[in-house]
Amino acid sequence: MKRRGKVVRHSALVFFASAFCFIGHPGIAACENSKSKSAPAKNQHTKRRRLVVRQSSPRARKSKSHRTAESWRAHASQTAIADFVLGYAHALPANAVPLAPMVLPDLNLTPEVPRAIPVEPNERAQSAVPRRIHYQLGLTVSGVYDDNIDISPTNREGDFYTTIEPMLNIGIGDTEGNFVDLNYRPQVYLFANHSEDDALQHLITLTGQYQFSVLTLSLTQEVQILDGSGLTTPSGTGTEFTSTNLDVAGRTRLNIYTTRLAANYPVTGKTFLTGDLGYSVSDYTSLLSSSVLSGDVYLNYTYSPKLSIGAGLVGGYDAVDSPSQDQLFEQFNLRASYELTGKVSATLSAGVEFRQATEGGATDNGTPVFDGSLFYQPFDGTNIALSLSRGTLNSAALAGEDYHSTSVIASARQRFLQRFFVGLSVGYENSSYFSTESDIASNRRDDYYFAQASLDFNVTSYWTAGVFYFYREDDSSLAEFRFNDNQIGFRTTFTF
Repeated sequence: MKRRGKVVRHSALVFFASAFCFIGHPGIAACENSKSKSAPAKNQHTKRRRLVVRQSSPRARKSKSHRTAESWRAHASQTAIADFVLGYAHALPANAVPLAPMVLPDLNLTPEVPRAIPVEPNERAQSAVPRRIHYQLGLTVSGVYDDNIDISPTNREGDFYTTIEPMLNIGIGDTEGNFVDLNYRPQVYLFANHSEDDALQHLITLTGQYQFSVLTLSLTQEVQILDGSGLTTPSGTGTEFTSTNLDVAGRTRLNIYTTRLAANYPVTGKTFLTGDLGYSVSDYTSLLSSSVLSGDVYLNYTYSPKLSIGAGLVGGYDAVDSPSQDQLFEQFNLRASYELTGKVSATLSAGVEFRQATEGGATDNGTPVFDGSLFYQPFDGTNIALSLSRGTLNSAALAGEDYHSTSVIASARQRFLQRFFVGLSVGYENSSYFSTESDIASNRRDDYYFAQASLDFNVTSYWTAGVFYFYREDDSSLAEFRFNDNQIGFRTTFTF
């Protein structure tokens, strides 16, 4: 009787296991074995049940659609990193950008999408449902007291103002393949006592990529409608700072339109060609406007999965409003991209630039140019970033003059108690002006310093709030461009 009872119970188990296999229940890897063996031992059933538990875990069931969602999150973080690498290149014009030359090439040497900033533990989980349309909505509201709203050297005016910054990001496709991505950030500035300074700014970026069988093309269009004395700029670690148009050193209205076409073509298994064609227009209402047409081509070599190197040529034409002269420029650059570990990555482009005025003016021969970045995450919750740049830019404030801009920015962010974040960004820039006219001397030199400290708190996964302090100072050889400024404020951000 005992043996018959065991046989009956075992037959029932085999029946239910077979039914599960017929339905197609996921994670049952040993179904066929359950059919083939009539009387497995008890320890074999235990092993099978443990196997089912392990194979049914969320980590084992991670799908391609989930990886696609992660890639879009990496694409959104990529924008912050790129802004940090290029300094003010996305925020200010080619002839008034103090922190980065727009003519330097893209530092991404490999066809892969750059690594995203590490995700904090309280970030919302991504849905496993496959989606080709991805979107993100955000809203940031800030209240700031500024003791020098016009960054004036003598006529200092203080005021409290409110900023309202909605954000819309929508994408179609996969950032590792073909996609279209739109990012729109309007910024409203409302002053308590100086309503004449109220402003509305628009920041629009449209990016598309298409992969052929061996060729990858990408097209980016940026539109920036600016009105003020600074622009909030991501640092690359999750913190922000206010970028300043040092060449103008004051409130100004400016429209910037930038178009960039990039191509990547593999030649062999380890070598590939990259090329860019760009056109940028900086349209001032009352100062010297300009437009830059530039192109570059690079031959790159993948030395190892962690290291890529390249060499290439850059050339362009810089058209400036009269009385300044139009200019031609050429560069020869070497560049490298290196990822030591998952916690350390670096890019660097360095070379020499030659510049000539088209109407027989002064020439600038053999000027060093470089652009680089370093990202380091020594521990979970700790992010450190460093940016270096040097380039030659034409002045919008002084006719017939260009300047060499050399800058360094360091930023760090530390998480503690799981929800609090302390951030610090510091920077220095030197601007050395020179004349493009053979019979005119230039004597302007600027040394600019800034520091911004912040404390933020994650109220929920959708809502953050914090306070910050920002200081900036320009020590210029010309008195009309000197200033110092203090800002203290609070901000809150909602992300959906």
